[in-house]
Order: sequence, then C-alpha cells, then structure tokens
Amino acid sequence: MLPAALAAIEGLPEELRAQARNCVVAGWAGEHPVEALEWAGANGLVIAEVKALVYYGDNEGGGWNSLMNIAMNRDHDKVLAWVCAQPASPERDAMLRDGVWNGGSAQRLELYAQLTPEGRASAAGNVVTGLYREDRERALAWTKDLPPGPERTAAVRSLVSREVYYASDRLDALVNEWPAGSDRDAALGSVAARLVQNEPMRALDFARRVSDPVARETAFYQLASLWYYRDETTARAWLAGTAEIPAESKRVLLRQFDER
Repeated sequence: MLPAALAAIEGLPEELRAQARNCVVAGWAGEHPVEALEWAGANGLVIAEVKALVYYGDNEGGGWNSLMNIAMNRDHDKVLAWVCAQPASPERDAMLRDGVWNGGSAQRLELYAQLTPEGRASAAGNVVTGLYREDRERALAWTKDLPPGPERTAAVRSLVSREVYYASDRLDALVNEWPAGSDRDAALGSVAARLVQNEPMRALDFARRVSDPVARETAFYQLASLWYYRDETTARAWLAGTAEIPAESKRVLLRQFDER
C-alpha cells in the first residue's frame, strides 16, 4: 500500500507532491510511527516541519497536525526512545519541542528534560503555557525554580503573558512581583507585547521601563512588528520619528513591513 501511494505521488504536478507526500507519511505514522519517521529522515524530509491535513470525523471537520504529534499519539514511549537515540542537534530539539506542545504536564517535562540547553531556551515558554492551563501555581513554581538565563527569561515572558488576561487592572503590580533585572525586564516586555494590539501607547510605556538596553531594544522591535498588524500607518509614523530604535534596526523593520 505505501509503495503504491508513494509511487502515485510522482505522477502528481510538482506543486502538489510535497503535501501529498506529507499526508502519506502522516497516515503511515498513525500505524507504524518509528518506521514512518525513519523513512522521512532518510528521504530528506525535515521531520519537525512535516504537517498534514487530518479529518476528525464525518461532520467534525479537519485541521493540520504535525508528523511528530501523530507519531507520539500512536506510540509515545517508542517514538520518544527513537528521538532520544538521535544525536543531539537542532533537528532533534525541533522534534522534541513539537511534542512539548502536546500531552499532559508529565509528558511535557519529560520531553523538555531531553532537550539541549539551547533547545530548552526555545521550549520553556511552551512548557509554561501547558502547565498554566492545568495548574497556575505549578507553572509559577516551575518558572521560579529555573536558574537565571535564557530558559528562565522565556518562561517568565510566557507566564506573564498568560497572567495579563487575569490582571489587566493591576499590571504594575504584576510586573513588580518579579525581581528587578532580567526577570522584571522579561515581564515588562511581555506586558508590552500584550497591550500593543489595543493600547499601543501604554505598551510603549512598559517597554521604556525595561532596564537592559538590549532587552529594551528587543521589546521596541517586537512592539513595532505587532503594532504594524493593528495600525500600519501609526506604526510607521512612530518608527520613523522615534530614537528608541537604532537606525539599522529601523531599516530592517521597514524592509519587513514593505515585504508583507
């Protein structure tokens, strides 16, 4: 069945082959997950980027699901063992990180522990988001237990981003719950990013309070990018007139705006 399906794909127009191949491999992963992953890797597919359209029932519609998620849902232990046996690399981190989005807290933390330090920094926010949905206090405790560094900063940003929804009337107090330095800077940047869609000027005030110059520039850069989607004209006007973003960063942002 599989060889026939793959052979049939070669007869499709070139622009349809990649997605058709993804769907076939995803269906294979639903039955034989490790074999499907091995084939995908051996045939040049970037496993963490493979997604396929799946249907949930006659009247329940469909949606996109990742190859890793399909494989882990089929046989979590076997797939995790296979991924962990791969050499440490950004690709391995990407496969593990995809699984961090799904499953319960125990599964997320298990996958997180297998990441490289660089991979953990990019996945910490995903872990916090998952923990927060189940137990806010556990998410807070987990974040505070992290050592200073990129992982903790990402976790604080994710946690505060969730908290903003429930503390819109006490944002200053929410920020001040974190110690001055990288934690508070992360909290300020997160609040600013949340406010920019509806209160861009107030968002700027929070961004201006970031103490670290590099983190502050990053906060302004992110605000400008988000603001553009809300109000392109005003975002461009602010960017053109502000001295809070260096000239080179302005040029990069304006080029990105022109390409959207």
